[in-house]
Amino acid sequence: MVEQYLFILWQWISTAFVKMLVVWCAITLLAFLGTRVVKMRVKAITFASPKREGVLSLLMMLGILALLFVLQLLQVPGEASFLTRGLLLTGTSLLMCLPIGISLKLRRQTPETVGLSRENLPAALALGTVLALATLALFAAITLLNKGALASKSLATPQRLLYLITTFTISALAHEFIYRGYLQTRLSAWGGKLKGLLASALIYALWHWPKFLQAEFNGITMLVQFIALFAFGLALGIIYNRTKSILPATLFHASNDLAQTLWSLV
Repeated sequence: MVEQYLFILWQWISTAFVKMLVVWCAITLLAFLGTRVVKMRVKAITFASPKREGVLSLLMMLGILALLFVLQLLQVPGEASFLTRGLLLTGTSLLMCLPIGISLKLRRQTPETVGLSRENLPAALALGTVLALATLALFAAITLLNKGALASKSLATPQRLLYLITTFTISALAHEFIYRGYLQTRLSAWGGKLKGLLASALIYALWHWPKFLQAEFNGITMLVQFIALFAFGLALGIIYNRTKSILPATLFHASNDLAQTLWSLV
């Protein structure tokens, strides 16, 4: 049994994980270089009471995780259309943002405290577009080298492709708003950049745990999925730290999800 699990782990790590890690590292490096070319005014976000903000953000995340767990218990019918599944994903993402939006409004905190700054908007969009295009190109190159083919016709139709892009962008924006803009900003203000980065990436990986349970993954599959999501969260967090804007991380996140949907990396 142990040998079987080790074999599965080795197969997964030696294929999909390594390829994804190569892309994520390349995009993170590109973001480092890009922030030297694209001028962005990066200012540290400060709070009157960093500890209180950090604790509150953790409590908020517990509430959102509990909400997610309840939502995951609602089974989507197997015959549900692609459109229905996409709308449910979008609705869930927006619903998760609602408590944070209300909190920001009640506590009179500015959009800059969640990585939404008008000042750096053109630069953030330019950098994010470069990261997104580079992500798609790298995943396409890896797929072509390994399989010699890209997307299937059923996924590559213009209507479905447009819907995928829209759905993944909304979902990625919600996630980056929550985990990088809100959570990482406050944990970094409380415990420092490194601790904030590691904690937000860890919580981001834990966010997917209800999905693992719903999918009835075995132990080894849950472990490798968790490691991959933690690594992805680190890449997104590093990009956010370099820009203090959630837009570059959002576009990278959305293009990553789109590429992995269109092109199998295993």
